Amino acid sequence: MKVPLAAAAVMVLLLSGCGSERSGHVSGGQNAVVGGSSGYSAYQTRNVALSCLNSTGVNGRPVGKAVIALESGAYIEFAADRGSSSALQVRGKAEGAELIGPALFFIGAANEDVISRVERCL
Repeated sequence: MKVPLAAAAVMVLLLSGCGSERSGHVSGGQNAVVGGSSGYSAYQTRNVALSCLNSTGVNGRPVGKAVIALESGAYIEFAADRGSSSALQVRGKAEGAELIGPALFFIGAANEDVISRVERCL
């Protein structure tokens, strides 16, 4: 029995997908969500960063649910993820801010020492 070439090619394509298994995307690092992505809020990341900042001697205080106010007019605003913070910057709503993961760091008049400590915590 002869199998036409086109039919054989279709059969190979259909069988090549058998047995393959997709796995969920694993994320980590700066975009990792504390406690998983279910019910995520920007303040979760803010609280982790605030603890880090205070442990390095940078005085920060929470403002609302997504901002850390620092000395000398500097502040950090947290978005839901890296894409959201990047979108704010692209739309011109974060001019002069340094984009670090889901955070937008508005440097203000902070000195180099404070800037490097903030960058390490974000």
